[in-house]
Amino acid sequence: MPDKLQVLRVEPRPGQPPHLAFKQRLYAAIAAGYWRPDEALPDVAALARITLLTPEQVERALALLVAEGQLRRDGGACHITPKIDQPLDKLTNLSLMIKARGFLPGSRWLGQRHAVPDDEELASLALRADEQVVRLERLRLADEVVMGMEVSSLPATLVPDPAQIGESLYAFFEARGIVVTNAIQRIEALVCDARLAQLCGCPEGSPVLHLIRISYGAEGQPIELTHSYFRSDYYRFVVELKGTG
Repeated sequence: MPDKLQVLRVEPRPGQPPHLAFKQRLYAAIAAGYWRPDEALPDVAALARITLLTPEQVERALALLVAEGQLRRDGGACHITPKIDQPLDKLTNLSLMIKARGFLPGSRWLGQRHAVPDDEELASLALRADEQVVRLERLRLADEVVMGMEVSSLPATLVPDPAQIGESLYAFFEARGIVVTNAIQRIEALVCDARLAQLCGCPEGSPVLHLIRISYGAEGQPIELTHSYFRSDYYRFVVELKGTG
């Protein structure tokens, strides 16, 4: 039996319903990359044989994962959804998140240029009126599929030559000793407009997650303003709620 199927075998635990044990096993296997995004799972009968559960128990587990967005039904088969989970409680490198979900991350540049800052950039980056910004526009890719668009603004003093920025903005920061210590991020829901639909390949009017992030350096100075627009079928947020003690 292949390893990716062997890991689905459920270890009986007193008091835990078998379908929930299988659901947790399958969720962990998906997160660990045993299945690629869009890959089909074995059918219910095959999963029942592998896990030694009844088909009804397997179906209950699959239905829970479909409801959570980890799986989608296509006809009679369940496929792995290309969801990228971002935790809300820590700074996270998008490229690393994409890799962790089993995708190959990438970018497609739309523009890298110096610009006169607008009012939002002046205020968010604490710039003087005579200073410039570097404005970066790019599409973010997962396995060559466009999952969203980002527009980042940086003080021009940090980036004399915008063309030096490669696949990762944070790798560029790290190479120059620029440390992002904290960030403030706002999240809102938008509908996909005509330009975003054309660039990202999602239907006009479909839901989009809009992220506005201001990142700060070690001395508290703002160093990045980024507007991100992500397809909701590829991106979601996860927050862990802890007890008050």
